[in-house]
Amino acid sequence: MKGIVVGIRDKQAAILGDDGSVENIKNRGYQVGEVIAMNTIKRSGNRQFRLLASVAALVAVFTVSAFAYTTPVGYVSMDVNPAIQYEINVLDRVLSIEAVNEDAKDLVGKLDVKNMKIQKAMKATVEELIAEGYFDDEGENGIVVTTGSDNSKKAEKLAEQLRLRIREVVEEKGKTADVQSEAVGLERVMEARELDVTPGKLNLVQKLGETQEDWDEVKDQAYWLERSVKEINKEIQANRKEMNQTENNNGNNAGGNGGGNGGSGGNNGGSGGSNGGNGGGGS
Repeated sequence: MKGIVVGIRDKQAAILGDDGSVENIKNRGYQVGEVIAMNTIKRSGNRQFRLLASVAALVAVFTVSAFAYTTPVGYVSMDVNPAIQYEINVLDRVLSIEAVNEDAKDLVGKLDVKNMKIQKAMKATVEELIAEGYFDDEGENGIVVTTGSDNSKKAEKLAEQLRLRIREVVEEKGKTADVQSEAVGLERVMEARELDVTPGKLNLVQKLGETQEDWDEVKDQAYWLERSVKEINKEIQANRKEMNQTENNNGNNAGGNGGGNGGSGGNNGGSGGSNGGNGGGGS
């Protein structure tokens, strides 16, 4: 469980947990507004301070902690073809949910995930996607989840957690999907926002561009940004298969030419031997 430091008095700190509980602990250089893991801290036995900490928390919760709770520090996006983006706070709770494309508008209207932990919000979103028929039974479904933060380690950890959670939900519903996750910086989030897409979709389309020799960054990118994750993944796989076949063919041709040259050399040698024999006959 995580908590926010809402008050400090001498050598003690008051912590407001994400479940609403208040604890007083030894102050190890904490600062008001700092987020810490409460399962690793040691509670103080000072009852007087516990009461004071509770009072302090009631006051501070409407100031520092309220500010910390309502301030977005990260973003999570999910792409199937409906593209959805969530703002999350320091406790990984959803502050807002946004439909990034037209396909997501009806879906977002059915999701009540504000203040949920992002993991639970992802579960609710995937379940609604499946209920709405966005996952077929062909096994070619694709989901891209992307986390964005200025804390790269936290973003990477959360991305992997969400990938595993989503895959678990998909399997529980008897579906299959290629679930991809990645972490990006806030700059990438802003860049994608200017294009009215998620950072995950932007990254995926640029990966597609790397598999095509005649890629037009303007026309082709604009076209594929409108396609579903399933379609983009299918195109990437087809391009990579073609590239591998081309490389294999080139390798076979190179080997064949080498063998042909060796055979030609042997013929020339034989010819030389014949000529040598003719020369001996002439003598």
